[in-house]
Amino acid sequence: TMQSSTLSDNSAIGGLGSYGGSGLGGAVFNLNGAVSLLHCTLANNSVGGGRGVGSNVGTARGAAIYNLAYALQAPPATLLLQNSIVYGNAASGGSQFQGTASCNFKNVVTGAAESGSDPGFLKLNPDLDESFRMRATSDNTACCIDKVTPVTGETLPSRDVDGTTRPQNSKWDIGASELKK
Repeated sequence: TMQSSTLSDNSAIGGLGSYGGSGLGGAVFNLNGAVSLLHCTLANNSVGGGRGVGSNVGTARGAAIYNLAYALQAPPATLLLQNSIVYGNAASGGSQFQGTASCNFKNVVTGAAESGSDPGFLKLNPDLDESFRMRATSDNTACCIDKVTPVTGETLPSRDVDGTTRPQNSKWDIGASELKK
């Protein structure tokens, strides 16, 4: 479980080979594991295919997250992504999320350009500064600020990525940082 964290400026580039290696999961690659990301921000990550012989280039999938269940005897891979921002991650021709395993999304701000679809996606564009913290703007009020109320029995983080007390108002902000009031 990762909570109140920012994963940014990472890349997964496939290796060399006849056809080029695959770049999978710019920020997170999950193979047959159970991964939970709660109140996180994944931004500016990328994937790229490796160089092959001639014009061959490997595949690039899951600019932010690649979630893979592989092999019959392996435990099932699962991903829980909740109250998080996944925005501005680059993969040519694909979603920020890809894989073959079970995913559970809740309150995930993806940006309007996200090609994937899930009822848990909020396709709104957050306004982040150079450190991937939210600015006090109307865009963030619409998508991220004061949006999360815990359900009965749920415990939400008491501090953000910078140590700021959460929540600043009556509700928690989406993402790794809580906007200081």
